[in-house]
Amino acid sequence: MTKMSWSGAWLPVLHRLPDASSDREVALTIDDGPTNSTPGVLRILGRVGAKATFFLSGERMNRHPGIVRDIVEAGHAVYAHGMQHIPLEGEPAERIARDMTEAEAILAGLRPTPSPYLVRLPYAAGRRLPAVHKAIRAWSPTAQIAHWNASTDDHTIAGRCTDEADIRALSAAAVCRLASRRDLSGSILLMHDEPVGIPSPFVPAVTLTLAEMLVTTLSGRGYAFVPLRPIRRPPLLSRFILEK
Repeated sequence: MTKMSWSGAWLPVLHRLPDASSDREVALTIDDGPTNSTPGVLRILGRVGAKATFFLSGERMNRHPGIVRDIVEAGHAVYAHGMQHIPLEGEPAERIARDMTEAEAILAGLRPTPSPYLVRLPYAAGRRLPAVHKAIRAWSPTAQIAHWNASTDDHTIAGRCTDEADIRALSAAAVCRLASRRDLSGSILLMHDEPVGIPSPFVPAVTLTLAEMLVTTLSGRGYAFVPLRPIRRPPLLSRFILEK
């Protein structure tokens, strides 16, 4: 649904990979890390030379600083996912800016702060609210909102599992659904690194199983995993019209 902002509040929003250089590129975005599963995810990506875009939680970065360094050194794109994994759409602009500033400060010691900055707030909360866009713009004037057009829905899998067979069957079904999409080329794919707030002992196994199946299946079909790129020249109209 289209939303208007007569004041020009909207930031550019990415739903698909802009300027895809081939018809077999996808951008895999991984939220919520780092966790103890991340080294396994990095090995899976590394086996096929895949590059992902990680949106990392500040609290988890503080627990796993060495893993954050490993992600950066492996050549993946890395952005802050806020400090605490809570919805920020109802918070004052100062709180949104503080969460992003504190989380990015951890990353800034490991790689230059990107510009334009790709922002994905926890739960994508506030993606369609002018006040949130204004708060992010005040924090980083050239920021863009990194959304997605294809989700693994992995945060729903662990809660439906009772054993390893369930993990494999449900993960395979999720990958099959994505792989069969006619619009897969140029897609921004969403998955999680042990999604926050899922009360199941199967969460780590789902992360690793799904990552293995997804990367193996799509790379086997000739898809290249590339870092998410910002829109080079956002159209002026995008400040006034928000689509989807």
